[in-house]
Amino acid sequence: MFIATTAPVDTYATVPDQPREALNDLSTVLADTIEGYAVMTDKAEPTVQPVVRRFLALHQTHAARLRELCAEQGGDPEDAGSVMGAVHKAMAHTRDALGRLDERAEDTILRIEARVMERYRNALDALEGHPVIQSVIAVQHLTLREHVAALKY
Repeated sequence: MFIATTAPVDTYATVPDQPREALNDLSTVLADTIEGYAVMTDKAEPTVQPVVRRFLALHQTHAARLRELCAEQGGDPEDAGSVMGAVHKAMAHTRDALGRLDERAEDTILRIEARVMERYRNALDALEGHPVIQSVIAVQHLTLREHVAALKY
């Protein structure tokens, strides 16, 4: 007869922090992006404004759902954003001093969205084993990819 002398090691003891950290990180990048687009909305040429507004609305909707998920996981999403949010805002203000955002803003939008999609992929990887949360993030990622694809073509 075998009697265990030590308690089994719980190799998943840190898993509860993973969803919270992934969601907080994604929430922060979305707050940054929302802040940048809010500034860009006022600075964009009329032909660019609808694109900026679409991405702004999409990210606002996604961020609201992420805040709910963060709270459910015991996280505290950083609504204020990060240093990158301040950089995006400063870039938009600098462009305003030089003139309005024109059709070339598409390149800026694509760079911003590439960064956001990278964070979505990171979150999806970090949320492996958490199918409910992962499915919400996967749907948001897919929706964003569709918006970006529509912009490119």
